[in-house]
Amino acid sequence: MVKGSTKISKKGEHSSKKSEEKQEQKLPSTTQLPEIDTTNFNEITVTIESYQNMVPAYRSSYIFSKIQFGGIDLGESPKILLTDDPILLADHEFKLKYNTESLSELDKLITNPLIVKIFQFPNLDSEIFVEDTSKSEEDKLILDQSLSSVESAISLYEALTGDTVEKVDFLASPSREKKLKAKGKKNGKKEKKGNKNSSTTKSSGNKHAKKSNNDSKTSQKSSKKGSKTSHKKGVSKESIGKTTSKAVFDATEKETGVCILDLMPFIFEKSSFTEFLQLIVPEPFCDDRMIRYSYPPGIVVTVSIEKPLTFTCKPKLLNITFDSIYNIPSIMNEEMEYHLCLTLPSVDQTHQYILIKDGNYSTFPERINHKQWPNISKDYANVTLYRADYDPNTIKNYVDKVELQNTFERNQPRIEFNLIKRNVLLKDGFLAFFDHIRKFRRVVLEIHAFKKTDETVPESSKKSKSKSKVKEVTSVETTGNEKLSPYLHLMAVLELSSLLYPGVTKTKIAIPITTFHEQEAHLYGGLENSYFFPPAVKVFDKSTSKVIVGKKDKKERSKSKESKKSKGSKDTKKSKKAKESKKKKTEKIDDEDLNLKSKLPPTPTPEPPPEPSIKLYDEHGNPTFIVLEIELTESLIERRKIDDLHNSLREVVQIKPPIPKVVFDNQAAIKLCRNILQEIIKELNRYYTVYTEQKSLCFCEKQADFITYMKRCGIYQNYLLTLMQISSFIASFKLNLLEESMNQQQHQNFVEDIFRRLITETNETLHKMTVIGRNTVKLPKTSFNSVLFFAQEATEIGNLDLADKYYLEILHHGSKNADHWFNYAVFNLQRGQFEKAFMCLQEALSRKIYHKNSLLLNGILLAEKRRLVEAELCLLTTMVHQPRWVEGWVVLYLFYKDVENEGGMDLSLEMALKFLDDPRYKDDAFSKREDLIWTSSICPKTIYFKASILLLKMRAYSWVENALACELKHTGIVHYMLAVICYYRKRYEHSLEHLEKARFFHGSDYPVVSLTGHCYLALGKPEQALYEYLQVLQSFERPDDMHLLYINCAEIMDNIQEARKILLIACKNHPTPYTWMACGIAYLAQNDLLSAEECFSESVLLNNSVGVCWGYLALINLKMRHISEAELCYGLALKHNINDTELVEKIKHEAEKLKSPKNSVFFNTFM
Repeated sequence: MVKGSTKISKKGEHSSKKSEEKQEQKLPSTTQLPEIDTTNFNEITVTIESYQNMVPAYRSSYIFSKIQFGGIDLGESPKILLTDDPILLADHEFKLKYNTESLSELDKLITNPLIVKIFQFPNLDSEIFVEDTSKSEEDKLILDQSLSSVESAISLYEALTGDTVEKVDFLASPSREKKLKAKGKKNGKKEKKGNKNSSTTKSSGNKHAKKSNNDSKTSQKSSKKGSKTSHKKGVSKESIGKTTSKAVFDATEKETGVCILDLMPFIFEKSSFTEFLQLIVPEPFCDDRMIRYSYPPGIVVTVSIEKPLTFTCKPKLLNITFDSIYNIPSIMNEEMEYHLCLTLPSVDQTHQYILIKDGNYSTFPERINHKQWPNISKDYANVTLYRADYDPNTIKNYVDKVELQNTFERNQPRIEFNLIKRNVLLKDGFLAFFDHIRKFRRVVLEIHAFKKTDETVPESSKKSKSKSKVKEVTSVETTGNEKLSPYLHLMAVLELSSLLYPGVTKTKIAIPITTFHEQEAHLYGGLENSYFFPPAVKVFDKSTSKVIVGKKDKKERSKSKESKKSKGSKDTKKSKKAKESKKKKTEKIDDEDLNLKSKLPPTPTPEPPPEPSIKLYDEHGNPTFIVLEIELTESLIERRKIDDLHNSLREVVQIKPPIPKVVFDNQAAIKLCRNILQEIIKELNRYYTVYTEQKSLCFCEKQADFITYMKRCGIYQNYLLTLMQISSFIASFKLNLLEESMNQQQHQNFVEDIFRRLITETNETLHKMTVIGRNTVKLPKTSFNSVLFFAQEATEIGNLDLADKYYLEILHHGSKNADHWFNYAVFNLQRGQFEKAFMCLQEALSRKIYHKNSLLLNGILLAEKRRLVEAELCLLTTMVHQPRWVEGWVVLYLFYKDVENEGGMDLSLEMALKFLDDPRYKDDAFSKREDLIWTSSICPKTIYFKASILLLKMRAYSWVENALACELKHTGIVHYMLAVICYYRKRYEHSLEHLEKARFFHGSDYPVVSLTGHCYLALGKPEQALYEYLQVLQSFERPDDMHLLYINCAEIMDNIQEARKILLIACKNHPTPYTWMACGIAYLAQNDLLSAEECFSESVLLNNSVGVCWGYLALINLKMRHISEAELCYGLALKHNINDTELVEKIKHEAEKLKSPKNSVFFNTFM
């Protein structure tokens, strides 16, 4: 409730009394308004400090203001003479008493602004209004808008050029004369009408003169200068009254603009605030009244409250913006009114409904740039500081087969609201809203469209209508007992699950509109009762002890009464017959008559299911939808900080503590000493080369030797300290500790032993460096990918031990690289060693804690172990540091789908679609690397297929199936991916079934056919596998690189010459130890020993730890009678555990052929 007062002049009091009298006259005599209890009211004081940069509407005018709040006038300020000063002091107060104890009233306080209307009144006491016979009365008082722009242009021209322009030509122009004639005709008509009603005009003029004289008393006090000038020149009040009454111009107040004051700062416990309110004008000026943008007109207002609002907790605001309804059918036209009601959960039942009644039928393509206030007329003054956003990219589209951009660009009618509604949520209300969104994730919006009533129709149209028509158009209020006019009761189920994601405070949605369905509204949005059509209310009457049902139609009541009467008459007849029959039946009672089964009530007929809601469409088949925006000042779930994620991740990732620099092992100490000596020798060589270069450039007589050079550089002292540390290591591990009882000779012997040990270690280090080389052999970085490819090849051909060796070799040379640990984890997942894979991921994260692939796979493994909190932590951390990674968002979506978190699902899906085609994201090496069994080249570039490809490379098979379940459009490719999963799980029969369906839907493409051949080969059907392989090799669309197909095809081919050609193609694309060894075996089968030796040598150069390859080299050397080389190769084969017994037997058999009595000792190594 609002109660306003102001310190105003007598005129203001008189006007306020008149308005109260008019309101009392409008009310019927029988009704009495209840008295308002103002004990809990709070007083708000609005002080207008000053007017700034005001443009005069008259040549001399007074300025004053009126304030409204919630449609109630709070009074007006006294009139102040408007001067040329940019700042005009006012210092006038308005009082507003408001109930701030109720939440509903607080909602109105922050939703309804204070409207300050600025008026100007002509100063008739000024000299400017002296009568001039050469001009009309209108030209005296009002600035001529047609000449002002011309005069300003002329003055600007004269100032720039220095020429003078006569203004007579412009004043006497034909267009000007026509305008003056037209005005004269209009004035003549008005004078004729005035002569007919001269008596009435005179009386009204006298009344107006009296009122103006009485009301100008207070204004004369405030502007003493104006009154003094009028008395000096001898102008009396009576003469002014006469001139005004005779003049055609009616000196009335003119509204020059409006200022809007928002009272929202009071919600945040502010006691007062000062604000500059810019003036909003009805029309922009296009003449000399234009002002600079940096000096806008407006007023300075100070607002204070008597008792500042205090809350137990910080209040939250819920801002709801109702945009528009699009694609409306023709039945929804300008002859109907449109009301909206959004039911929000709250502790306070009065705070539950949000009602909007200002829906307008609009056909204009132009849109309003700013949001508007509700319950205020939609004119030029209804402007908020919030700009309207029509960007379709910011809207979540829940409407099927609708492109928002095309809909917004079409010039079709719409129901436009563009209103913002604010609501205050305290702790209980905020928790109730959070519980509702978490439970239902939706809110129901009711839409009520009905024909306009008599109150909204103009009076002219009311008189033309007959009484019968008036009866047809009746009230549409559902609370009364009146009949309903044609209406539409619709609803939109708002999807608000995105507000449940941490940190999200705003969502803008496009929701389809359907007919209202009570069961669906309760099921989806938790709506118990409709606001526009509430259910019937049952009241218990104590006097009659009956239940009275309200809002029941008369027809239904009459039908029920008639049915009761008819039933009663039938019952009386039946009762008489029953009494007679009872007398007869009492004599004969059988056992069957004692069974009361026949007297049980019949089973009730099941109620038919209610019809579902119907979607609305326009005449072109486009679905009708509404756009809304919901924003909270604080998120429902607090956003987690990155530091918190980092600390929590440190707890999940078990990082090993740093190893202390203390040696506990004898072998480790010796190895450390040798490494230090090796580094010292390398530095000595480097410094010696520098010394020799400098010595060659120096021509001095006395040149320093190398030791002196090292002493001058400070290197010699560092080496002495280092050797002392090495000696301490040797003394602590190789020799016995000194004892206090040792004599001098024993001490000398101890030092001698240390020196001897030190020289021994130095000599061994020098020997190894001279034999192997001064530089230690390290795997170059460029060959890491090659060794990784060797490991992939060994895995696919089934040699897992060899693949494990390759991965360990990579880790040995690059243990600090997180990518190597991740690759080893994927390999262990393929082998089925999940715990070992988890440990490898921990090692990878200890090297690089934000390694995205390791974090993602670690989260997947944790989710499979049902450690959901830690899994979510890993996945969220990944997406915080990689926000444009589409595959990561889809994995997070699948995780939230598993735990049934719809809010997280919506946001993850939205982010995945947002960054699907983002060119800024670049794939890493793991994503680019293809597997040898299958290919991803045929997969579409959708979010689910991209995630499926990544997850399949990570060997997360169950997650791949979940991702493919969301992508059912491309059936053939889905079956192909499922076939790959079955192949990795060694379910080859199921894989072939999926491949048959893939061929049916997708066709016999080379990936499908090649995988079919791999399955047949794994099942032990080489003939069928060879048939599939040859189909791929004979096709024109096959790729050049099919490494595994070349190897498998060459293995099962009978024609050795063709097999050798295929293997050479494989060696050309990817030379590996296995392919070179296979080529060597092919050449050996053709007895081409030199070519076979060359192939085996290439294989040994790529990997010298394969015992079988050394065995074949031994066999070839024996056949070529290179006995010494054969012995060396056979020794290396035994060293590397040759496991081919057939090859060993061939080597022994070949050695026996070459054995003779002279070299029998030499061949003992082969036996």
